[in-house]
Amino acid sequence: ADMLTFRTHQWYADRGIGLAVRERIVQVARDDGGGEAVAESGRVFPFKRLALTTGAAARKIPFEGSEFEGVSYLRGADEAGILAGQLRAARHVAVIGGGFIGLEVAAGARAAGRHVTVIEAAPRLIGRAVSEATSGFYLEAHRRRGTEVILGAAVGRITGRHDRVTGVELADGTVVPAEVVLVGVGAVPRTELAGQLGLAVENGIVVDSRALASDGLTVAAGDCANMPNPFVRDYG
Repeated sequence: ADMLTFRTHQWYADRGIGLAVRERIVQVARDDGGGEAVAESGRVFPFKRLALTTGAAARKIPFEGSEFEGVSYLRGADEAGILAGQLRAARHVAVIGGGFIGLEVAAGARAAGRHVTVIEAAPRLIGRAVSEATSGFYLEAHRRRGTEVILGAAVGRITGRHDRVTGVELADGTVVPAEVVLVGVGAVPRTELAGQLGLAVENGIVVDSRALASDGLTVAAGDCANMPNPFVRDYG
């Protein structure tokens, strides 16, 4: 995780910026002069202006068998460390979801010599983000490197034995064997704090072109925010 640090603590200190790490904010409230953010530890952070950059969480779908050991989601460094350990001990890896995260994991696992199967419900890879031609490019690139890609396939359940995953059963009854199953089916914006403030939320914290939320005071940015698309003048 230290290798992923964008700036050092000293960089912030030199610029007069206070940095509080390992503090999870669980409550936030406003008053006429500003407000307070309360951490899980009980520490209170008073503020005059507030920016919410809370990101997003991995979307979790309650597949039958999703509680088995070896079923993973990937969003943060901690989850990446767990997944890396699981992959070292696996021969077969199944990836549910043909988006960016799923394909990155598939490529890494395949490069490490694992047998990898990507299962995508849509008729093409990364279909919501890239053109059909680009989808075709990625499909060919992964198949050329030995990754099996199954398109237009619905997951029926995750199979297991003795609380450990053994594979993924598709809706048509096909079973894809796997000792590790990565579920990469998108992300959900973290809007809990915005809800406490009564901000408008629709697939994220609704903001205008200046990144201001519905109260006209709070800024929201990043994966937690839903900003109007300048090309279609509408929200995503």
